[in-house]
Amino acid sequence: MKAIVIPIEILIPVLTSAEVEGLDKQVITSVSLQRHGSIHNVTMRLDIRTLVTFDNLRMNTGYFVRTRRQENWIYNKTFDLCLFLKQPAIDRVTAMVYNDLKHHGNLPASCPIPPSHFIFENVTLTNIRLPPYLPETSFGFLINTYTGKRNYNVFKSKWYGRLKKVLI
Repeated sequence: MKAIVIPIEILIPVLTSAEVEGLDKQVITSVSLQRHGSIHNVTMRLDIRTLVTFDNLRMNTGYFVRTRRQENWIYNKTFDLCLFLKQPAIDRVTAMVYNDLKHHGNLPASCPIPPSHFIFENVTLTNIRLPPYLPETSFGFLINTYTGKRNYNVFKSKWYGRLKKVLI
């Protein structure tokens, strides 16, 4: 007797563009997206080189969806990045991305973060499980990292794409 396979519909993020910027002379960064045939098959390569030791870092993440011609912010949170590295559960949204990135490259485990080279290759984000009630729409995800009492922006990034329902 053959087993019946019932396709399941899931919602995945598909990146369409990205911008990254590091603090001059302290962080060098670049990103590239590669499309492989289908519009849903996009991989990312992210390269981050820290040239100094960083401690006392804070991170801000934000997520918006675009409806009509307006950005509707759904999520915006700032937290202690050094604490997050020890306890990713303090921010569930960022933890989804963090856990996916761990499979594609090396990530710091704690602070201080010494001068390092972080490379993430063949990242698709399709393993990130999103709530099925979100609409298929354009989205933006921002990740910014700050240090010091004056909140120097160490790393800025903007990620854009579409949420797409696919059958698996």
